[in-house]
Amino acid sequence: RAALGANVIRLTNLDEHLFVDTVFGSIYTMATIVAMFHSELPPRVIDAGAGEGIVALTALQLGARFAELIDHDAQLLAHARALLQLNGWQEDRDFRLIEADLTDPAQVAQQLTATDVETAIVSTIGTWPLIYDVTNAHSIGLIPHLPNATLFIAGGYVVSTKIEDELVPL
Repeated sequence: RAALGANVIRLTNLDEHLFVDTVFGSIYTMATIVAMFHSELPPRVIDAGAGEGIVALTALQLGARFAELIDHDAQLLAHARALLQLNGWQEDRDFRLIEADLTDPAQVAQQLTATDVETAIVSTIGTWPLIYDVTNAHSIGLIPHLPNATLFIAGGYVVSTKIEDELVPL
């Protein structure tokens, strides 16, 4: 345990975590984490559809300096806050929580911190048509509103892609 040092991510009550509660939730989360591990993350990460914050937590552990977590569920964001704090990260200094629905990416983008820092958008939403009408496509919709977005990573659809040249609006 001591040899792992800062690479350990602490979780409480593992059986209660959403990301292990469903096969697809864990696949999307793991695919996103693997893609982050093999990417050069910029200093800022936006976790769109953050849920419990596992992806944002991993991004911070991998070297991101700040994470903004977006989710429509206040209870999941409260759990994300507790999980991030359990691992030594401080709200406002290291991360920020935003309760918002991604169906309107332009409106969500206005709630994000204005910055000129390079940004990655990560999304593990996938598709849940019977319970939620938001997908990774809505997270992709944030890109035109974030001029410093340089990387998009998603579990469920696109594994990862560099953002270059001109974007066609969705």
